[in-house]
Amino acid sequence: IDSCLRSVANYNYYLIWGAVVAAALVAREGDGALRAAVDATAEEFMWEISREFYVRVLPAAGFEDLDDLMELGLRGMYSDQYYVSGEEREEGENTIKESILKNCELGGVFQRVAEWNGLPPTALGYGVCRYCEVHGEATMLMTIPPMFAPAYRRVRSIGMDNEPCLFELTMTPADDMERLMAAHARVFGETED
Repeated sequence: IDSCLRSVANYNYYLIWGAVVAAALVAREGDGALRAAVDATAEEFMWEISREFYVRVLPAAGFEDLDDLMELGLRGMYSDQYYVSGEEREEGENTIKESILKNCELGGVFQRVAEWNGLPPTALGYGVCRYCEVHGEATMLMTIPPMFAPAYRRVRSIGMDNEPCLFELTMTPADDMERLMAAHARVFGETED
């Protein structure tokens, strides 16, 4: 139990610390500086967070099979967020699926820190929302079957728009085994690229 409590405390400490640093950056250098800092690190984060979850943390907890890991990840998301499936529609040969998150612990912390620093509530949202988007993108690249080419994007978010998060997954029929293998190599392979 001590380890679990320490983990939660550390997570929240670093979340608040990140929000305070983001607020200081925006206050000193403007919104563009925060966007530049996030954009410079988003792709590295995209793969490192996936390695952390799928290669280090979940196997240490006894979960090894990718299907089990995906199911556990989804259940973990349900435990943190009020998640609902949105509309599913066809546009030509594409299937578009919506995911809606009605709450966000991270966005909430960043909004409070922004307000405490005299900034608009959504001023720091990009510091959370872009990372969330690329985490979702990496997950789609790793898990969507190779008969589809996935494209994943954030349409709106709690942190940036003060509205429920809306993500769209567009699946286009394709022979996309190369994408799937490259994503798996980025996460499960020996290289850290």
